[in-house]
Amino acid sequence: TGRSMDIQANSARFYRSAVEPTRVRIRNFREPVLELQGSVAASAGDALQFLHESPLADAADDALARMQGEGMTPLELSLSVPLASRLRQSQPLRVEGVVSFSGNRLQLIDGVAMEQVKGSLNFTEKAFSATNIAAQMYGHPARVDVFTETAGPSAHAPTVVALRGHASADALRQAFSLKLLRQLEGESDWQARLSLTPGELGGAELDIYSSLMGMAVELPAPL
Repeated sequence: TGRSMDIQANSARFYRSAVEPTRVRIRNFREPVLELQGSVAASAGDALQFLHESPLADAADDALARMQGEGMTPLELSLSVPLASRLRQSQPLRVEGVVSFSGNRLQLIDGVAMEQVKGSLNFTEKAFSATNIAAQMYGHPARVDVFTETAGPSAHAPTVVALRGHASADALRQAFSLKLLRQLEGESDWQARLSLTPGELGGAELDIYSSLMGMAVELPAPL
């Protein structure tokens, strides 16, 4: 109509993926806010590209650009975008969505790859969240949680990928080029924290913890 717009799109393209029925509307041209609600039969690569090019890039910086994915990841998306600068304070940009994994492969950084990923990743314009995503890592079942920490007034909030699982020394040697791993035999439980911090001083930081229970460590005497 002359005062509003309401479009029901039955098909479109989203990068290289197919858009499923999606609604786009502006309720009032005098207070123009673009609303979009729909879903995409997205490939993992297109879903990662969208997250990298969205406002969420500020939550994970270039780490999203380096991630790789395989398989299909349905994407549910809701957007509210103010089209006039005077509305940006009263009606700021809002993004809500869910990426669903059903047996995908994800490469986070070198050495950290997940197979058979199953679960959902939620996101807004500011943060990521996921709980108890299932995956296979280093040949064993693993669990993954994702959250964006709260930042101080001048700091950038890192997004954290918390992982836990089980691994053999052989699998770790194949994933990481660390000389210390040559001294390990056996297998053990492990936990890891991958912090993705935006900003010029940010980047990806990986911390791995393990009791090494179940592993033999061959170190030179007197160690």
